Amino acid sequence: MVDDELDHLDDEFEHAYENGKLSFKVYKSREKTIEKLEDQLDLLEDALENKFGIDD
Repeated sequence: MVDDELDHLDDEFEHAYENGKLSFKVYKSREKTIEKLEDQLDLLEDALENKFGIDD
């Protein structure tokens, strides 16, 4: 759910960049931030799966 929202947000930023509404610098900065959030989310999901013995 959260990962889908991050993907959607990333797509919105990409479209804004392609339409000239965002500079390349701003677009890449936001993309890197989203990637970091996705990585943190993955780590937290893995930690919860390990804690509760869930294999996703």
